[in-house]
Amino acid sequence: MANRREFIQCGLAVSAMSLAGGLALPGRGGAASSAPKLELFLFDDRFAEAREIAGAVAADGAALRGFSGDLTELWRDELDPRWRAAPMILGGVTTAHALFVLETLAADRGMRVARRTDVTELAGADWTEALTSWVIAPSRVAGA
Repeated sequence: MANRREFIQCGLAVSAMSLAGGLALPGRGGAASSAPKLELFLFDDRFAEAREIAGAVAADGAALRGFSGDLTELWRDELDPRWRAAPMILGGVTTAHALFVLETLAADRGMRVARRTDVTELAGADWTEALTSWVIAPSRVAGA
């Protein structure tokens, strides 16, 4: 029988990976394999739960980028240059504040939050700062 930690870890990983809804994730075969794929997964490495979810997503082939609360370097060095070149499908587990920043920046590049889930509620955890699992995609892919 799985313990509470294993149950939460499995549930969070599945939740994070299924956030793409109709989007295919790396390593998934079948009819959905022609759908756009999750290109990058961001996680706030201050949280063990976010690191665990990122590990599960990495096992399925997604590229990972961790950060410690401040998105400035990641935005300046990687996301902004990539988003200027072309929109992308980005997933992650972060605080609501970090998602708000990413959502605002994504809107300037024709992207929006396609899915979001409050991970804290899923886990039934009493964390000091809530974690949110999300997918940002180009508006045309996200259904807008």
